[in-house]
Amino acid sequence: MDAKWIPIFAAAVGVLGGVGGAIVGGSLANAAEETRLESEREAAIVDLRRATYAKWVGAADAYAFTNLAAAELFTEGEEVEAVKFVAPQLLDFFTADAAVDLIAKTALADATDEMEEKLGEGPVDEETYNMLRNRFIQLAREEIESGD
Repeated sequence: MDAKWIPIFAAAVGVLGGVGGAIVGGSLANAAEETRLESEREAAIVDLRRATYAKWVGAADAYAFTNLAAAELFTEGEEVEAVKFVAPQLLDFFTADAAVDLIAKTALADATDEMEEKLGEGPVDEETYNMLRNRFIQLAREEIESGD
């Protein structure tokens, strides 16, 4: 081989090595970026579930408390006033319940339906309410921790 071809050969090998390195490096960077984005997406979903479930518990608490207060404040014949009294908390509860139904799995959605049914019957005693509330919280924790 003539000496004048050695630099050209070296340059060609260098270019091919650079292109190959760029391809491998880019591929590895893309894979790492996909993994990072997937982790961020999973974390965002967990945060969304936590916030939605916490809002549901707060709305259920507010409605249950207001419903008990209405039973104490209003007498028979004052149903319209009692409904007006609990309406804002009931709306918040139904809104939070709908949000849970959109993202929860069947067991958790069933727990919200059970709470909704009990609260719809009228004021709920503290023991029953706490049992239903704690069941929801336990199922919510399990769902969040499972990562599904």
